[in-house]
Amino acid sequence: MRITTAVVIATATLALSACSTTRGPGEDGYRLPGSGPTSNEEFEKMKGHLEQNAKSSTVKAVAEGAVASTVRPSVITVGNVGSLREVSAEDIPEFYRKSYVVSAEKWHPGVAPAMTEADLIKELAGYTGITTWNIPGFVSRRTTAAVRKADVALVDFPGKFSASFWGTTGDLVAARSNEDGLFFVTSVLCKESASDYSKCADQFVRGNFDGNTGVELERDLSQKSDGSRIDVTTYKAIPKI
Repeated sequence: MRITTAVVIATATLALSACSTTRGPGEDGYRLPGSGPTSNEEFEKMKGHLEQNAKSSTVKAVAEGAVASTVRPSVITVGNVGSLREVSAEDIPEFYRKSYVVSAEKWHPGVAPAMTEADLIKELAGYTGITTWNIPGFVSRRTTAAVRKADVALVDFPGKFSASFWGTTGDLVAARSNEDGLFFVTSVLCKESASDYSKCADQFVRGNFDGNTGVELERDLSQKSDGSRIDVTTYKAIPKI
C-alpha cells in the first residue's frame, strides 16, 4: 500500500467529524476518502459539541470527587470490523508528518501530539473499517480505525475480497479516539465465529457515541435526537426508560 492511500484514508479518521462514510456495492470503505469537514469553521463547530459534553462530564466528576483533568473530548465507535489493511513501517513517518501532526494541532492547538512518530511506528499494524450501519449488499456507514500490532491476532477480520465485494464483516468491536483524534480498536466485544454471537451482540448497539456521556452522536457530532446510549466502560447499551 502506498503512503498516498494511507494519508487519504487516515486523515479522514484523524478528524473525528469524518467518522462516518457511506459506500455502495463492492466497496469496503478503503478506496475512497471519508467525508470530513470542509472548513475550519465546520471542524470547530463539531469539536465544540464534544468539548461541551466533556465539560458537563467534568462538572459531574468534580461533584463525585474524581479528577476533572482526566476528562477530555472523545468518541467511541461500536461496530463490526472489515478487512485489515496493513501499513508499511516505511510509510508511517511521512503520514505522521503530513497528516497526524496537522490533525492533532486542530484538536489541541499549541500542544505537541500525545503520540510520537516513534510510538506510531512501534504500534501501528494497519487500519480497518468499522461498520456502524448497513443494508447488506447495498450501502453501509463506516468509521476508519487504526489497529495495533499487539491486537491483530485478537480480532477476526474478513478477507479483503469478501469485504470488498460482499460487504462481509468480522468481530463486533469498540474503537475509541486518542488524545490526537485517531481512532484505535480497543476491545473485541463479540466473536463473530462464536455460537452465541447473536446473544452477545444483543447487548450492544452499533453507532458513534460520545466518549464521556455515552450518548449517540449525529454525523456532525451533536447529540442524536432520541438516540441510544451506552456505558462508556463496558460499551453495552443502556436501556431506554
